Amino acid sequence: MGKIYFFLLLFFTSLTFSQSAILEKKSVKFLHDNQYDSAAVYTQKVIKSYVNDYDKFKLGNAYIQYARILKSISRSDSCFYFLDKAESIFNIDKSKYSENLFYILSLKAETCRYLGKRDLAIKFINQATKKNYIRFNPNIQAYYENRRMAIVAEYYNNVPDSVKVIHALAKSIIKKTNQIEDKSLVVYTYNEIGFLDFNKSRENALKYFQLAYEIAQKYKCKMALIDVCINLGRLYQQKYSDLDKAIEYNKIGLKNAKEIFNYWQIKEIYGNLKNCYSLKNDFKTALFYGDSISGAIIKTIEKENALIIDEIEKKYNYVKKDSELKKSEQNFKYLIIILIFVFFGLAVLLYFNRKIRENNKQLKLLNEENEFLLSETNHRINNNLQLIVILISDELRKLSNEENSHIKKILSKVESIATLHRHLYQSKNKNEVEISSYLSEIRINFNEIFKENNVIVSLNSDKKVLQIDQGMYLGLLLTELFINSLKHAFENSQINKTIDVKFETIENGYKFYYNDNGALSKGQIIKPKLVEKICRQLRVKQNINTEKGFGLYLEKNI
Repeated sequence: MGKIYFFLLLFFTSLTFSQSAILEKKSVKFLHDNQYDSAAVYTQKVIKSYVNDYDKFKLGNAYIQYARILKSISRSDSCFYFLDKAESIFNIDKSKYSENLFYILSLKAETCRYLGKRDLAIKFINQATKKNYIRFNPNIQAYYENRRMAIVAEYYNNVPDSVKVIHALAKSIIKKTNQIEDKSLVVYTYNEIGFLDFNKSRENALKYFQLAYEIAQKYKCKMALIDVCINLGRLYQQKYSDLDKAIEYNKIGLKNAKEIFNYWQIKEIYGNLKNCYSLKNDFKTALFYGDSISGAIIKTIEKENALIIDEIEKKYNYVKKDSELKKSEQNFKYLIIILIFVFFGLAVLLYFNRKIRENNKQLKLLNEENEFLLSETNHRINNNLQLIVILISDELRKLSNEENSHIKKILSKVESIATLHRHLYQSKNKNEVEISSYLSEIRINFNEIFKENNVIVSLNSDKKVLQIDQGMYLGLLLTELFINSLKHAFENSQINKTIDVKFETIENGYKFYYNDNGALSKGQIIKPKLVEKICRQLRVKQNINTEKGFGLYLEKNI
C-alpha cells in the first residue's frame, strides 16, 4: 500500500512539472513573436504553477519575464513590483544567483530610464557595472551593455569620454552577435551609435541606422524595427530634407506598430507624419494624422483599462477554478484516507498540516495581489485624469479668456479628484487619506489662477488621517470655495485680496474654517447651493458669516 501511495505521488509531481514546462515554453514563444498580451497570460499561469510547486527559483525567473512583458506593453511602473519579488528570492543565495541579480539590476536601470527617473537609473546601472559580469551568459552581458549605452547616451552625451564608453560597449556587443539570442539588442546597439552621430555626421548616422534596419527585418524584431524606422524618418526629414523617404520609413514603422498594437509608437509616428506632410504643404493629410494622434491616445487609455479589467477577471477565474479543483482533489483525498487511515495515520496528519500551510500561502499571495491591483487601479485613474487635464489644457489655447476661465475652474475640480487618487496610490492604506498634504496639493492646483487674480492664500492644517469619503468631500468643498471666492468675492479694483483656510483637529473630530476678505461678499446673504450639498454629504451644518467678507465654519465629530 505504501508503494502505491509513493507512485501516485510521483505521477502527479511529474504531471505538474510537465504542465509547467509546457506553459513556460508557450509564454517564451509568444514573447519572441511580440504577442505580449498572450505572453502575459501564459506567464501568469507559469507563475501560479511554480507557486503551487514551491519552485522558488523558477518562480523568480518567471517574475523577471513578467516584468519584461509589462515594460513592453508600456506598464513600466508595475515592473518594480515583480522585479523586487524576484530579487527577494535570489537574495537567499547571492553567490549562486549573482547572474540573476545582475540581470535584475540591468532591468531596473532600463525601467527607470524609460520612466525618466535619472538618478535611480544611474544608481542601478552603476551597481551592475561593479559586478564581474564577464563570466555571465552572453545574452545577459549584451542586455546590460546595451542599456548602459542608452543611459550614457541619454544622460552624458555632451561628455567627451562618454563617446568612447559607448563605442567600447557597442564593439563588445557586436563581437557577441552570433551568441546573442535576442537580436533586438544588436539592432538597438547600431541604433544607439547612429543616434550618437545624428548631429555630427549624417552619413555615419544613416549607415548605422540602415544596418540596424536590415538586422531588425532579417530577425523580425518588430519593436526594434519600429524605433529604427522612426529614427530613419527623422534623419531623412531633418538632415537630408528628403520628406518622401521620411514618410516611407515612418509608414513602415506605422504598419508594424499597428500589427503589435503599440499605440505609444503609433502616436509618435502620427506626429512625425503630420510634420512631414505639413512641410510638403499637404495640409489635408497633415490634418488627418494630427487628428489621429488623439485617437491613438484614446486607444492607449482603452488598452490600459482593458488590461486592468482583464487582469481582474483572470484573478477571479483563477480563484473560481482553484475552488473547483480543490473540491475534486478533496474528494479524492478523502477516498485515499479511508483506505489507508489505519496504516498511515501519521502520514494523514502530516498531509493536512502541509495542506493548511499551502492554503495559507495561497491566501497570502492572493491578498497581496488584490492590494496590488487596487493600488494599480488608483494609479491608472490618476494617470487617466491627468491625461484628460492635458487634452483639455490643449483646447484652452483655442478659447476666449472668458471661456478659458470657466474651463480652468472645471480643470481644478478634475485635478482635485486626481490628487485624491494619487494619495490613495501612494498610501499603504487605500481607504484613508492624509488630509494636510491633500489640501495642500489642492491649493497648489490653484496657484496659477490665484496669481492671475492677485489673491494671497494662507493654508494651515493639522495632520490627520480621514476616511476616503470624508477626505474627498472636504477636498471638493475647498475646491468649490476657492472657485466661488475667485468668481464672486473680489472687486477688480480691490488691492488686498486674501483667503485664509484652517483645518484643526479636536478630540473627536475636526474643525474647518474658510474666510476671504472679498468686498462684494460683505453684508450679503449668501447660500451657495453646491457648498450646501457637499456639507450634507459630510453630514455637517455649515455656518456662514459675511461681516468681513465670506466666511464658513463647520465642525465634524467622527
